Amino acid sequence: MSIQFDALSLGNWLILWNCVLILGQILLLRKKFQWIQLLQVPLSFLFGWFTDFGVWLLSFFEPQQYWQRLGLVLAGTIVLAFGISLSVIANVIMNSDEAFVKAISNTTHREFGNVKILFDVSCIALNRSPKVRQYGII
Repeated sequence: MSIQFDALSLGNWLILWNCVLILGQILLLRKKFQWIQLLQVPLSFLFGWFTDFGVWLLSFFEPQQYWQRLGLVLAGTIVLAFGISLSVIANVIMNSDEAFVKAISNTTHREFGNVKILFDVSCIALNRSPKVRQYGII
């Protein structure tokens, strides 16, 4: 979204998206929603700000080789998967996308991992714009 509509940075789009997912949790869980989970809102802002900081910090680094890009994607995926699994196992305040997936998982009585994969694939499929393909990001 930040490439297609560049009025907002990637971090700002993440903040908006995370707030939509928090609202989705409230709608899905209704009375079962724990109000402590609203701590996801400041967590979403921190996540967005740190994302923008990371983008700025690494703006000079543009790997050209496919194997370099693939290696970075794999390393990022492993680190992210490890962090998500720790937050789910510990049952702590998690990022809103994982919490939204957990709300769907709990509501539908489906396994978290399967719902997470379906959610992630759906998000990628919805974001397959021509401009994104032009830059070779996905």
